[in-house]
Parts: sequence; structure tokens; C-alpha cells
Amino acid sequence: MTNFISQTALSQPFLFYLILIPLIGVIFIIFTNNNQSMVLGVNESILQNQLQQSSFISKEVGQEQLLQNQSKLNDIFIYNIALFFSLLNLLISVIMWYFFNNSTSEYNNVEIGTQFQFIFEISNFNFGIDGISIFFVLLTTFITPIAIFSSYDLFISSAQHSNNSSDTLKLKIFLISLLLLESLQICAFVALDLLLFYIFFESVLPVLFILIVVFGHGENRFRSAFLLFLYTLAGSLPMLLSILTIYSYLDSTDFQLISFNEISLESQK
Repeated sequence: MTNFISQTALSQPFLFYLILIPLIGVIFIIFTNNNQSMVLGVNESILQNQLQQSSFISKEVGQEQLLQNQSKLNDIFIYNIALFFSLLNLLISVIMWYFFNNSTSEYNNVEIGTQFQFIFEISNFNFGIDGISIFFVLLTTFITPIAIFSSYDLFISSAQHSNNSSDTLKLKIFLISLLLLESLQICAFVALDLLLFYIFFESVLPVLFILIVVFGHGENRFRSAFLLFLYTLAGSLPMLLSILTIYSYLDSTDFQLISFNEISLESQK
């Protein structure tokens, strides 16, 4: 029975789930309307009747209070969506780590995609984990719910909700950025191709740029965002040149194919 459960778990596309689940959360958040009080089980008519029954609250104040309650309930609903998908990803990563086969030097959970061509052909578009990347994946899925938890006081508890959608829009941008970062980081850690690793590694920069510009403190946030973007991009250019050089010698950027080949010392000078 234990062997059957283990074999069944190992046959599951865990990496596909880990990459896809945050993206599904992003889609849910994007298409969440500004009126989700009914989804939360709060009847708008009940709130309105309670406010009308309060004699010491004027009609205008009651209407404003109703709109604020609706806005806060909507923000809580969006917040819970992001938290649910991040915790689900954490659970899947823990299950993948539990069933990880550390008795072999080969990659676990290798998932091969279709071939595609951009500037030059990537013949092995695949993902996999080893004894090092599994802990980076766990770290990513562990930190993301903590980051979402830490934003509760900023966006929900201490926020002054109004009938405009600016607060909700900022919350959506923040949560979408965190979920995108989670998915892109996992892709970078499990990519088994040098070029794919570079693409996913660099794709994190625009998301970080948006986070710093929108949610950074003070006027220096613009300078900080530009410096982070430019220095990281410029620092990774030698890595891109090295990847292109490896491709020119071996006609491949796949990790496993590169490990079976050697580049002469003369070429490395």
C-alpha cells in the first residue's frame, strides 16, 4: 500500500501544479468584481436594514458606512483568494519534498514541454528538481504566504476604505505581483535549460520594479527601482554571453546534455 501511494505521488506532475496554481490565483484576482459581498455570505439588504434602524446615524452616513463595509469585504475576499492559492502551493511543495527520491543523482519530476524556437531552437524545454532546487522551491512557497500574511495590517486592518476602487486596485497589484513572483521563481529554480533559466531569472525584474515603485516609501523609491533593474540586468549580461558561447560550442543549452560534453581548455581561455 505504501509503495502504491509513493508511486502514485511520484507520477503526479507536481512542478506543473506549482507553476500553474499561482497563475490561477492571479486570474481569479484579476476577474474579481468590486462587489463580492454576496460571495462572502453577507447580504447587502441586511446591512442596509441595520443601518436604517440606527436612529442616531443619518442616511448619508449610513450609506457611506455601507459602501465602506462592501469595499472592505471585497478586499478581504481578494486577500483570501491569494492566501488560499499560496497555502495550496506550500502544501503541494511539502508533499513533493516528502516523496522526493534522494537515492538517485538524476532529476526528479522531470516534465518535458514542446519544442520552440526563439533566435535559436531550444530542443529540451523541460523542468526538474534535484537535491538543491527542492529546498529553494520549498523556501519560495514558504515565504510567499508569509509575505501575504504580513500585508494584512497594511491593506485590511488599518486601511480606510472608501467607495472608490483605488485601495482595491493597489491590493490587487500587490497580491498579483507576489503570486507572479512565486511562479517565476519556481520556474527559475526548476528549469533544466540555461536559456530558460536566464529568461525566468530576468522576468522577475519587472515585477520587482513595479512593487518598489508602487509600494516603496519616499521619493527615492523610483531611484531604487531603476538601480535594481539596471544593475541586475547589466550584471546578468555576462551570464547571457556565457550561455550563448556554450550554445555555439555544444549546439544545446540543456543541463543534462551539457553534462555529457566537455569544452576544451583552449576554448575556455
